[in-house]
Amino acid sequence: MARTVVIYFLAFLLISVYHGIVFAYGGLVFTFAVETLHFSKVEATNLNSLFYGTFTAGGVASIILVA
Repeated sequence: MARTVVIYFLAFLLISVYHGIVFAYGGLVFTFAVETLHFSKVEATNLNSLFYGTFTAGGVASIILVA
């Protein structure tokens, strides 16, 4: 029983850190596009949407390939 709780906790921790890194990087993409590449906010938003869209498509593709 204790071993199962530890495994669930570690899985929760891993997923939380993973998603935190992804969302932080998404914010970094927007900030980099606006401040360094001098994109307009609309263009940076489109770039950010493209990042999350390709990230989601990769996740869906990996689920399909694993299944």
